Amino acid sequence: MMKRILAAGAVLLGLTGVAAAGGTPADQQACNAMADQLAEAAENKSMNETQIAEVGDLLVKLMTECESNKLAEAGQTADKIRAAIGG
Repeated sequence: MMKRILAAGAVLLGLTGVAAAGGTPADQQACNAMADQLAEAAENKSMNETQIAEVGDLLVKLMTECESNKLAEAGQTADKIRAAIGG
């Protein structure tokens, strides 16, 4: 299920590139790259169903913020994802 959510998000955003490590992304492309990196990191973590649901919801929120060019909010959401996956 998590892989399906992550794959759909990656296709939706057309994510490419390398993400910045933390902070507010500089632009929408950097935001998309950050979302991609976090999705990959989450996919590689062993999590229980509750954690998977939480991270999935946060990834959807992050992708929406990137699409809406809400970069400061995206940075905060990314920090929550990092905390949830321990990275």
